[in-house]
Amino acid sequence: MSYLARTRELATLTGCSGEGFDLSESSVEMANYNKKRYVSEINFSYKVADGYMYKSRGKFTHIAVGASLQFFPDSEKMVSRCISMLEDGGYILAAPFYVVRTIPSNLIKRAQKVFGITPTNVSYKEIMQLYNKFEIIYEDRNELIQETKNELEYYCRSTVDRACEMRNIKNKKVYEAMFGRLFEVKEMSNDLRPYQRYSVLVLRFRKSVYPNRFVELF
Repeated sequence: MSYLARTRELATLTGCSGEGFDLSESSVEMANYNKKRYVSEINFSYKVADGYMYKSRGKFTHIAVGASLQFFPDSEKMVSRCISMLEDGGYILAAPFYVVRTIPSNLIKRAQKVFGITPTNVSYKEIMQLYNKFEIIYEDRNELIQETKNELEYYCRSTVDRACEMRNIKNKKVYEAMFGRLFEVKEMSNDLRPYQRYSVLVLRFRKSVYPNRFVELF
């Protein structure tokens, strides 16, 4: 069963609803486009908003943050905001990146130029300080395997083809400019992979326990 089919099935069976927000207008536009095209019947909404200021319609049972928390200027403040939006006993789903060896300075400078931000360059223990007050229900640490040039090109062509179809873009120069920029980003991410890992975390917040946890960080 595909991810989209599974999402549709779960939303239909459970009656769950959701809210998503991002500072990027284009990201929110894309999220709304995907919802309308693929799962229009589910009760999810996406808005442009600042995470520090966002006001939800109610408390959530789950909040998915991915790797985003470590990129907020004040990560601890955003963790507090997440807690304020969680039901007692609610879960935070995170996937933070960390490094297993020092990234060379020339690679960091190149990444800053390509991404416009500094890539994650802190250890597992440092990155987990942001999460270690929660009960850790599940953790899975994962390696990042580098992709081949053919795999990178296939991804970029597929993505740009879809974007051009959506926007009715037929200009070859525009197409190649889009492909070049996306390939630059993907190639940069690929070059960082030997230095980085990521962890998939399911964290539980309970008022009776927080900020004390009972699960060791191995």
